[in-house]
Amino acid sequence: MGIASIGSALVAAVALASGGAEARTDPPTLKVTAPKAALAPGTRYDVGASGYAAAFNRLALFVSVGKECAESALLEARTGTPEHLFDVPAYHSFSVATKNAYRAKAPGDRYACGYLFLHNHSDAADQLRGQRHFRVAATR
Repeated sequence: MGIASIGSALVAAVALASGGAEARTDPPTLKVTAPKAALAPGTRYDVGASGYAAAFNRLALFVSVGKECAESALLEARTGTPEHLFDVPAYHSFSVATKNAYRAKAPGDRYACGYLFLHNHSDAADQLRGQRHFRVAATR
């Protein structure tokens, strides 16, 4: 048996052992969702996120009032903004939402903030951050 045949047999054995699936090496992605139209005060709403986790396994969602999202989940948590934490499967796609957890209050700018990171590493520099701007409009 030649070297090429041994290499082919090894590749076939690895594919067989892994169920024929190759490990996905795509980079992580994160898309944060928030209300598209301006909200009236008192309206209940949700924020969400979807994407591909790669090696990450934890997602934190926040709504920041009046300023853009912090650089990390830990820094955002320190602002006092309530957080919603989700476990997401590493190396899989995910889609999560807060399910009407928020109520629009005073008029102004809001930012839905999403952070994808490794569990217990909410201050790590390699986490992925996403944000989406939306507004609460004054009623007349």
